Amino acid sequence: MSVGFVFFVHNDSNLQAAQRERLWTDDGYFDTTWFTNYSDTFTISTPQQLAGLAHMANVAPRVNFSGMNIRLGGNIDLTGRTWFAINDFRGNLDGNGYTITLPNVVRNAHGSEHHSIGLFAMVRGGSVRDLTVAGHVTVQGTFRSTLHVGGLSGLVQQSSIENVTNRAGITATAITAQTRVFIGGVIGRAIMHNTLTDLANHGAISARTGAEATSVGGIIGQLSFSVHGGASGLHNEGRVSVTAASTAAHATAGVIGSVHSQAFSQVALTNMMNIGQITGPGAVQFVGRVEGNAVVG
Repeated sequence: MSVGFVFFVHNDSNLQAAQRERLWTDDGYFDTTWFTNYSDTFTISTPQQLAGLAHMANVAPRVNFSGMNIRLGGNIDLTGRTWFAINDFRGNLDGNGYTITLPNVVRNAHGSEHHSIGLFAMVRGGSVRDLTVAGHVTVQGTFRSTLHVGGLSGLVQQSSIENVTNRAGITATAITAQTRVFIGGVIGRAIMHNTLTDLANHGAISARTGAEATSVGGIIGQLSFSVHGGASGLHNEGRVSVTAASTAAHATAGVIGSVHSQAFSQVALTNMMNIGQITGPGAVQFVGRVEGNAVVG
């Protein structure tokens, strides 16, 4: 049986539905006993312990795990209860070669204006390495502004992401207008300076949207730099399919949907490969729309 998750918009009916759902952050289902202020290195091996991390990151008083090192001690299966994407993670996660399987429903940790969907909502000033993400992501509904979707993280900012594989399929449907949408197999949108190396996607991505702008890539939806940066070792095998109401402001690519950089910055993109089928507005094999300076090699 396949597994997946659905994101619901924050309106009254969905808030009522959330109260009826079984959440990993419900009392009795998350475990924070592994965490202590007297250490900066931790190993977590169960879904309850990972749920404890999410609880501490998302519920006041929040812990952002800055400077802390977290290592997986085994595969973690989150199916069966609702997952809240881990928000504003600033620590270092070593997947240790293990897999995290996402559950049927994942709720966004951000407010109603900007939505970020994935195992993480945002990784900022932290790192993730040697990890595989599995499951299936289904996103649908009305969004007021920006939507970021990635198997690993919706948003990544000033972080290091290395040797991460996404095997989760991503389906985005009925996305309405007045929304900018960034979807990537691994990362929805990477902004400012990041170190992004050896990222792979094997999950199929399908987006059907009426949004005003869509940027979809097999690995990363959009790279946006204000300083020098780049990405290397990006490998996509997943199918990418985008259906949009118009083609004016949409980008579809096998590796990176779009690149945006300031005039004074330089973006280097090297060692990219795509063998997935790519269809949609402006569909290309590697890098879609480029704004600014980018060197593709």
